[in-house]
Amino acid sequence: MINVHAQFFFGLGVGLFLAGLVFVATPTTMSNSELERRARDMGMVYREEAFLFDTEEEGQDEGSKAAAEDIQSPTQGQETEQGSDAPAAEQESQEEKKPSPRSVTLIIAPGSTLNDIGEQLEALQVIENKADFLAEVTRQGVSEKIVADTYEILTDSSPADVVRILTERYRQ
Repeated sequence: MINVHAQFFFGLGVGLFLAGLVFVATPTTMSNSELERRARDMGMVYREEAFLFDTEEEGQDEGSKAAAEDIQSPTQGQETEQGSDAPAAEQESQEEKKPSPRSVTLIIAPGSTLNDIGEQLEALQVIENKADFLAEVTRQGVSEKIVADTYEILTDSSPADVVRILTERYRQ
């Protein structure tokens, strides 16, 4: 009986020794680009590519205040003096006033904050106010998935579309 166990452990030892030799003899060096690619596949990014929300309250800018007032000012059930067709006519005239969508270039520099990006999007007339953009980023939970790069965005894009475009490269 002892002889059977001795043969088993001898065979196990020889097998582990051979496996160790194969492991040591096989080169496993990885190039920096391969290492970076594998790290990105696991969701890792460079510190300067990650964006964090500003945790301090900077106060609302004028655009955010105006947007908040616009949302709160109309009350449901009220009709204008012109009748119930007036909102439809107003909507048509607003649609006519909107310029046709155009493609703009957004450049996000490494280290930019979400507020910086929101201000750029406002300046490029992609969004009406940065609060909408910040709210969409928060809703989707992607504040750390926006990659510093150059993007082409249409001016008629919704905040959800903008966030999708800005996080597309992270998902690649």
